[in-house]
Amino acid sequence: GVVSGRGYAALSRCHKPVIAMIRGYCIGGGLLIAMAADIRFATPGSKFGVPAAKLGLGYDYYGVAALARVVGPARTADILYSARQLDAEEALRCGLIEFLVPDAELVQRVSDYATTVGRNAPLTIQAVKASLQAYARYTQRSDVGEIDALVKRCFDSEDYREGRRAFMEKRKPEFRGR
Repeated sequence: GVVSGRGYAALSRCHKPVIAMIRGYCIGGGLLIAMAADIRFATPGSKFGVPAAKLGLGYDYYGVAALARVVGPARTADILYSARQLDAEEALRCGLIEFLVPDAELVQRVSDYATTVGRNAPLTIQAVKASLQAYARYTQRSDVGEIDALVKRCFDSEDYREGRRAFMEKRKPEFRGR
């Protein structure tokens, strides 16, 4: 949570284009960090999701907003409410990733893409990046105290303790809403 939140914040402030290269599981905080990238490449075996609802933990406003900016509010609701994993094909269809490439080609394709971007007009790239960062700021809020309180309530709950125990014991949790 905190580490991935700081990672997301640091990457989202970067003034250069950020490209994510995803192979395998991109879950929870890893997905949040991937959301900070401008472009995401992934391999066919990659899986995406946020298991917060299965564990009883809170997902703060900034994480929810980051995901909603990429896939929209309804898909964000689906991903967070169901806590299911999306395969790479579904991630491509819903805009969670932009490129789906075979494992053996991933590094070369990302490298080629970065080279292409690097050869384009730097001032144009800088202006586009600044515009995208401004767009992201429009969905950030400083008055999220009520949401923060709800997230803290999740972390302080019996349900969160039960979610962690169930995960460690490899069983389904029995949530009670407290």
